[in-house]
Amino acid sequence: MREFCAGVLIIGSLLWEAEKFDREAWRRDRLDVQAQQAVKTRTRYGRRSTSRSNSYTMVFSGSARSGVGMMLPCHNPVRGEDDLFVEADLLAIAEGLGASRSWRDFGVVGILCNHSSSDLQPIIQNWPKYFQEHISANCKVVALSAPREAPSIREDGFLNIDWPKSIDLGVPNSCDILLATATAPTLSAEGAYPTAAKIAQAWLAAKSANYFKNNVLAGIRAADDAEIWRHIEEAAPHWIETTDYKKVGAILQQC
Repeated sequence: MREFCAGVLIIGSLLWEAEKFDREAWRRDRLDVQAQQAVKTRTRYGRRSTSRSNSYTMVFSGSARSGVGMMLPCHNPVRGEDDLFVEADLLAIAEGLGASRSWRDFGVVGILCNHSSSDLQPIIQNWPKYFQEHISANCKVVALSAPREAPSIREDGFLNIDWPKSIDLGVPNSCDILLATATAPTLSAEGAYPTAAKIAQAWLAAKSANYFKNNVLAGIRAADDAEIWRHIEEAAPHWIETTDYKKVGAILQQC
């Protein structure tokens, strides 16, 4: 039986957080961290997270300019749909969606298929059934998006994003299937995403931009990172004088 390469597309704390949901062990056991690739993908800070002091976390967004995510191949090949479901289950646990049949309502696990890969149909044909069995009835991610863009994931559980290209190589990455977590954005009454100023204000109110800092240091980027950082610098909170925040400033000055 043919073996397929699966990978996980990461645009946030799954890449760098350790103890939370045992993410460090998940990365070690399931992903080839040494083979991670920086890839282009359309993302922005767009979901307000109560677990991060009401600051903003990253979402996929078709109307955003290209940012940078990380693609990490899975250690184990996918030989059938059960292998794919195992990787999805373990990703959901690492993401905090839960280990039960129904995921928590803030997000979902979706898949993206490489159109250059043949013979994928037996692997993915039951993915819509798996997805519908797991998505929470209260989850809005398949229905919620800003005007002039489609939701980041379809009702069949397939991600509604472009196949990401390797930044270093300039070509599509070589995995056959990618898994990723999609979350619903937090939009204004007019359906708009938060501005760079509003994103910065949320971190200033939280007295820390830890999520933003760790994303930048790990190589995860949104197109308006430099503008967000400018607003933080203008407010001059005391915590940006620490070593890691100075590193963030140095990185973003190069943009």
